[in-house]
Amino acid sequence: MIKETAAQFNARGFVGVFTTWQTYAAVGTGILGIVLMQWALHLGPLLAAQPGFTLMDPIVSIFWGVLVYHEVTRQGLWLIPAAIAGGAICFGVVLLARSPLLVALNEHDVAAERAAARGENPNLLPGTPVTP
Repeated sequence: MIKETAAQFNARGFVGVFTTWQTYAAVGTGILGIVLMQWALHLGPLLAAQPGFTLMDPIVSIFWGVLVYHEVTRQGLWLIPAAIAGGAICFGVVLLARSPLLVALNEHDVAAERAAARGENPNLLPGTPVTP
């Protein structure tokens, strides 16, 4: 959608940008994407949501460009470094998702939510820094 909006800008200037449906579709899908992402982040811990965002963003972008806009991806020897980079991203996501620091943080957040649900002060949990 951005590609077509830019093409309209080159051809007809700002009039082309504001008279093409792709501009409004890009704005609408951008807002919808932000709302969906915020819902995902608020419904569960970051530990559950972030790996999905990290892995799906490039995959969806590639499929969108190839299937909708008929973009051509490089082939041949270019696939080797692309596969290595993709594997490195997946490996990094798995390492981060299993990080002891994130697991401990998630467990602390769950304990704080349970304490708040019981009517207790979640700031008095063990391991919570005391602020004046």
